[in-house]
Amino acid sequence: MSSTASNEAIPAHSAMTTKPSSSRRSSPDRHRRWSDARSSFYAWLAAAKARAARKAADQDLAHEITVIQVASRHTYGVPRIHAELRRLARAVNRKHVARLIREHCTRVSPVASAVR
Repeated sequence: MSSTASNEAIPAHSAMTTKPSSSRRSSPDRHRRWSDARSSFYAWLAAAKARAARKAADQDLAHEITVIQVASRHTYGVPRIHAELRRLARAVNRKHVARLIREHCTRVSPVASAVR
């Protein structure tokens, strides 16, 4: 019993501290490691083109919103920008416009916020 291996304590949580790799969604055996159905992985994989198209459409709409905001000297809020988009024949939900403004447009005029 003079062995150093028996004196060293191995933490019980050491096996639990391993983090999953960042490429967990790119490997086909993800369903084995994460107990997901194989069909879920392939459904996620098949939806990649739709996600990319939606992201590109959001980028285009965010650009249009930015153009409208610059033209209004950053005084338009969500209701006016939404109305302007409808006037330009862009059918888009008001909440979608609000989300894109929050995500992409950082400048807010003090005049626009003081009007209310």
